[in-house]
Amino acid sequence: MGRSSKFSVRTEEDHSSATVVLVTGDVDIGTAPDFEDELARSVEEHLGSGLVVDLSNVTFIDSTGLNSLVRAFERQRLLGSELALVSDDSRVTMMLEVTRLNRVLRTYATREEAVAAVARG
Repeated sequence: MGRSSKFSVRTEEDHSSATVVLVTGDVDIGTAPDFEDELARSVEEHLGSGLVVDLSNVTFIDSTGLNSLVRAFERQRLLGSELALVSDDSRVTMMLEVTRLNRVLRTYATREEAVAAVARG
């Protein structure tokens, strides 16, 4: 069996042109509630700011984690703001492709690219 990584999620409070939520470890049925709570808090506390969800250190994401991302995307869209993901992990990008969420959720290889994309709107 593979080694699972310790989960953590936090919002970086740098007040740049985008709010960045940094996620580490596995996003699954056990950690998705904390993931979704942090995403919702970030959207509400930074209204109008673009949201970047940095999944660079995510080792696994399941359907509950993907649902959290979709809800954050919908909140951002209703507020007229952008959401972008950061990931170059094949396991994460494969889940996005299999579920066809890659057609809706824009993913970038680096945080800099994602921040620039949401800043442009």
